[in-house]
Amino acid sequence: MFIIKHHKYFYALSLLLTLAAIFVFFRFPIKPSLEFTGGSLLEIQYQADPPAVSAIKDALAPFALQDLVIQSSQENRFILRFQEIKEETHQAILAALQDAKEIRFETVGPIIGKELKQKSLLALIVSIAATFIYVLLAFRKVGGRIKPWKMSLATILALLHDVMITGAGFVFFAWWAGHEAGAAFVVAILTVWGYSIHDTVVVFDRFREKIRKNSKEDLKALAGASIRETIGRSINTSLATFLLLILLEILGPSILQPFLVTLLIGVVVGTYSSICIAMPLLLERIGRE
Repeated sequence: MFIIKHHKYFYALSLLLTLAAIFVFFRFPIKPSLEFTGGSLLEIQYQADPPAVSAIKDALAPFALQDLVIQSSQENRFILRFQEIKEETHQAILAALQDAKEIRFETVGPIIGKELKQKSLLALIVSIAATFIYVLLAFRKVGGRIKPWKMSLATILALLHDVMITGAGFVFFAWWAGHEAGAAFVVAILTVWGYSIHDTVVVFDRFREKIRKNSKEDLKALAGASIRETIGRSINTSLATFLLLILLEILGPSILQPFLVTLLIGVVVGTYSSICIAMPLLLERIGRE
């Protein structure tokens, strides 16, 4: 009953986190990756005594590369971004950079980038719609005291809360570490969405069982009992997932960092919302009628 009784404190915390997320989105606008914008990316490495960024720009001046961005990285590495180029130009650039060793080269056309952006947005919209329908069908026999659409709405609101805060956490990390938002970020957000649904549905399912068995008991008491019986399982599952992600973050390749950081934030926020936000939201909707 503690969570239900003191739900306003959790609302206040979520409000602060949401306002902080909005601030981060406006203060640190995220840069879309090559996958979404189109263009070419060249990552190079120098064995020792890497040149200054200005020297690399001077070496590339004859190619008149549009939208050239040079970003220094770890281990004497540089990431170069510019407009889409042909293979002949790619080889000429490597020759001009002399002692640089190519680590990777990627090129994406603007049409493909636009298509990926549209499909990513469509995936998010479809996820929201599918979640609403899934919860509606899963709890269609919950009983007369509560309507399935209310459970769907509470689930969606809790999930949007998770995605906004998780997304802001990634944006801040990306700004601090110099990463960009690409397809991996979209995959991570959808993974967090699915993880949060699972946790919330477990709590709601226990609530449904109690309503059907105790049709006349106070809803807040039933909700508190449902949370109490599932909170241990939720925390243990999330803790195991969190520790595994930490291990991957430490031992895994650096290219997975943005994806893993997004999942780490999402696991924490998703566990919190499924326990402290989703059920109070549901009861608030019921209490108004």
